[in-house]
Amino acid sequence: MKKIMTLIAAIAFAATSFAQGAVGSISFVPQIGLVGTSITNMPYDAKMKFGLIAGAEAEYQITNMFSVSAGAFFSMEGTKYEKALKNILDDKKGAGAVSCDLKNNYINVPIMVNAYVLPGLAVKVGLQPSFLISAKADGQLNIMDFINAAESKDMKDLYNTVDLALPIGLSYEYANVRVDARYNIGLTNVYKGDEKTDKNSNGQNNSGFQVTVGFRF
Repeated sequence: MKKIMTLIAAIAFAATSFAQGAVGSISFVPQIGLVGTSITNMPYDAKMKFGLIAGAEAEYQITNMFSVSAGAFFSMEGTKYEKALKNILDDKKGAGAVSCDLKNNYINVPIMVNAYVLPGLAVKVGLQPSFLISAKADGQLNIMDFINAAESKDMKDLYNTVDLALPIGLSYEYANVRVDARYNIGLTNVYKGDEKTDKNSNGQNNSGFQVTVGFRF
């Protein structure tokens, strides 16, 4: 009998460890993690830029399977790129390079629908408006070891203040500790401009992934 009671207690503990919030409950989940972003269709090969993401979400459990959540996150985004310069004498690459580090900070507001397909495991999709806080470009010019110049410039006036993305992802929760992974697909242009007249403004969207760890209260 003692063994049976121990087994029942263990099963109950496992069930509560993996369980999401009770139906009708509201949970609060502060989170912190890593974000890796880039800007599509840059004039040069853009590299992924890594930064910090931190914030919190509130989640309302509609049924045992479905919940909705809304949050606010500070996200350090942008991209990096480098262009090799041509040698004036032979018109080939090798004279130096121009590199640029775009540092864009946003407040992301993800609104998500979460489907708990297994205990503790949720598939999620939603819509994420983002609001630009700051945008800065750190540039570096290197020419054959003779010129080495750096410049930092405020770029906020060139960017749209509001960005929109489609976040999709997964989260796994155990004992109220949640690991969340998402990929954000940019839907709107990062830069200001008329798509009909300015080809450089067409299709330059924020995109990237984020991985966070949080605790549900």
